[in-house]
Amino acid sequence: MSASAAAPEIIEGAFRVVATRDVQPARKSPNRQRQVARMVFWNSAMLVALVVAPMVF
Repeated sequence: MSASAAAPEIIEGAFRVVATRDVQPARKSPNRQRQVARMVFWNSAMLVALVVAPMVF
């Protein structure tokens, strides 16, 4: 082992946090609520079709 081993490199830098989404609007859009309901319905339908139905039959 040599006495003059190189020190590990230290990389310094800066970063900033960027918002990933906007602040929620004051009132919820009915179209967004319908879309969420549609997504929940189809996700649960796929869950039943792919997981629950094969266990039953």
